[in-house]
Amino acid sequence: MNVVGYSLVSESVLRLFTPFALIIIGAVIETKYVGRVAMFTNALALYIFYHPVKMGLFFGLLINSVIILGIVAGISRVAGFSLPSQFYQMGWIASSVFTAILIVVGL
Repeated sequence: MNVVGYSLVSESVLRLFTPFALIIIGAVIETKYVGRVAMFTNALALYIFYHPVKMGLFFGLLINSVIILGIVAGISRVAGFSLPSQFYQMGWIASSVFTAILIVVGL
């Protein structure tokens, strides 16, 4: 972030801010399960972070799985229908802490 040519915060600090914010949010909010809104926003964070990056098959499948879970969670939230308990059990891979770890690995 530049203000009149001066950098207020270094780029490396800004890049680490998102994962650490996600870890804090996950530790405070996601104590029993990962909510649909959190799944959706974490999927968006991973998509934005990894979209232009080429990655290996396993990592790509993992990221895409979180994105699919997030899209389904977002649609069900907007449409107002509930999902089976198995969906929320799988939702741990879309948790804020796990998302932060995936972002830190990508740095």
